Amino acid sequence: LIALVVATAIPLVAFGAAVAALLVGLAQDNFAQAARDRARAVMSAVDAQLKGYVTTLQALASLRSIAADDLAAFHSDAVAALRTQADWENLVLDAPDGRQLVNASVPFGQPLPSRVDRESTRAVVASARPVVVGLRPRPLTDALAIPIRVPVVRDGHVVYVVTAVVRPESFERLLVEQALPADWVCGLVDADGKFVARLPKRPVGSAASSAFLNAIAGARQGWYRGLTAEGLDSYTAFDTSDLAHWSIGIAIPSQVVLAGAKRATWLMGGAAACCAFLAIVAALWLGRLIAAPISTLAARVARGSVGNEAAVDSEITEIAELVVALEKAAAVEVERRNLVERERRALEQADRTKDEFLAMLSHELRNPLAAIATSSHVLKLAAPAGPAALSARGVIERQTAHMTRLVEDLLDVSRITVGKATLVLEPLDLAELVTRLVDLWRDSDRLARYSIRLDAPRPVWVRGDRARLEQVVANLLDNAVKFSPGGGAIGVDVFEQAGDATIAVGDHGNGIPADQLDHVFELFVQAPQDLSRPLGGLGVGLAVVKRLVELHGGTVAAASGGAGAGARFTVCLPTIPVPVTDDRCAATERSPASCRDILLVEDNDDARTTTVLLLALLGHQVTEASTGAEGIRLAAERRPECVLIDIGLPDRSGYEVARTIRAGGSRATMIALTGYGQPQDRTRAIDAGFDHHLTKPLSPELLESLLAGKPPAAG
Repeated sequence: LIALVVATAIPLVAFGAAVAALLVGLAQDNFAQAARDRARAVMSAVDAQLKGYVTTLQALASLRSIAADDLAAFHSDAVAALRTQADWENLVLDAPDGRQLVNASVPFGQPLPSRVDRESTRAVVASARPVVVGLRPRPLTDALAIPIRVPVVRDGHVVYVVTAVVRPESFERLLVEQALPADWVCGLVDADGKFVARLPKRPVGSAASSAFLNAIAGARQGWYRGLTAEGLDSYTAFDTSDLAHWSIGIAIPSQVVLAGAKRATWLMGGAAACCAFLAIVAALWLGRLIAAPISTLAARVARGSVGNEAAVDSEITEIAELVVALEKAAAVEVERRNLVERERRALEQADRTKDEFLAMLSHELRNPLAAIATSSHVLKLAAPAGPAALSARGVIERQTAHMTRLVEDLLDVSRITVGKATLVLEPLDLAELVTRLVDLWRDSDRLARYSIRLDAPRPVWVRGDRARLEQVVANLLDNAVKFSPGGGAIGVDVFEQAGDATIAVGDHGNGIPADQLDHVFELFVQAPQDLSRPLGGLGVGLAVVKRLVELHGGTVAAASGGAGAGARFTVCLPTIPVPVTDDRCAATERSPASCRDILLVEDNDDARTTTVLLLALLGHQVTEASTGAEGIRLAAERRPECVLIDIGLPDRSGYEVARTIRAGGSRATMIALTGYGQPQDRTRAIDAGFDHHLTKPLSPELLESLLAGKPPAAG
């Protein structure tokens, strides 16, 4: 405890010393700031007095006698003005070359002194502004005075200079009026560093101390420690005038400035010593008070009988609290073990969920792969135009579309979950969108076994992403089809209600059990399924629906009467006013070309072969290349109308190939083929010079539309 007290006291004492030093420093800073403010105030008083002199001289410079060049009359005016200025010794009118024309101390017409300060007169003529000269010898004596010169300007030229010769004693009186403490030193020096006035007195014109001269040479105002002209150790605040370039210094004896710091140091030292003594005494007393009960408690802990014996006899509350804490610690240890067990079970459940998902994914992928593999073998054996080949091709198309949808659902969930899904919002008619999508499903025979009812009587306008909203409706239709395995009726309604655009998709299929109704929109959640269900899924379709609807600011809800009673899904989106359109701006489609010259750059042999066959069957002329370098060469030789480029080429990226072809002056339509479908991938493709960006597997309908010059449909 003694060591603890000492170890605690040392930083506390150090902290107290630091705080004391900080406070002393702040006090000295405040002292210095006050001294600088005082010096600035005195300098302001000096400037005010000088400005008063300048103002009076400017008034004299505007007299009629000067305006009329009547020097005799001005002499009379100068003599009269000199009587009113107690601080002025003389009043002089000079020519621009420095010659005296009028001297109020000499009767008019008599010879005037020739020894004058012509340099300062020329400075006034050059600047055409008043000048406070500083200490200069008087013309007839060696006494020092302060000339203040003001120009008389006509038509932009100085014709006269009016000079007042001011006694230095006037500034000494100004310093006395500041009522500074008796042990302080105050001095006013001119631009040459000579004393104009000083308290205590020093001869006018004597030099200031070297410390003061060095300080004013380095800054216009400040605070420093140094010796005065008498050798007194002091702190000096100084300030320099912008008007006359004179400087004022107020020197304060160092013992006055440091008195507070010395008192604080002694006080801090005494207080620290007293605190250390009291702390050691308290440590000795507390040591004896704590030692006995701690020993008793240690013996009980060693016996494992904490809480089972009588309370420890101690006046220290913490000892009893320690007993309670030990008992709680035992309970916490039990809880910790239970928590570890719960976490272990949760990890096991997560591992089982992962295994179940992987098993389901494997099942959902193997089924279409098996059908595709079998159909491919059938195509090898059957006649190309026979019914078996046609059936096999239909199976391949359906199963490929199914696998594409599985992969797209997984990618959509990933993009939406990490916040990378983007919406391209536009005004659109929800009734028209749903009607067109249902018609498309009807035409593709996906609803051949179902009786579908569509009720979309009038336009319902929303602001949304057409492709994403089509995906929402398609997922709901797909869900209705999958969970109505025996066929049946599916109803689709589009209407406006209470300011919301509503899409309702209902079926009479398997329905949703009550305990599953609140979880149908969760990721990888599926209701119990019959093994005879014709189409599978990963349990992500409804999760994608919910997230896409929420991105549009809407809601989605599910309702069902239970198992076997069918289900109804309702999507609500905010409506917008009917947009105003201009029929004159309606877009016109380009007519498709019957045959196009196409260059295909693809390194995968199977993908390149099948794509060439597809394009040839569509009536196009195709040249193929397996590397980027070969594609660049063929593009320069053949100048194709359209270039299809795979991004992942063995020798260089498809982006580089596109840039090189564009740099060669090609104006062909370029389409990127890639497995990457993120928004940034599309942007990168457009920046590289591509006109379109298609993700694999390719949609033959979309590819044919792009080759025909039609803009791609939404989605």
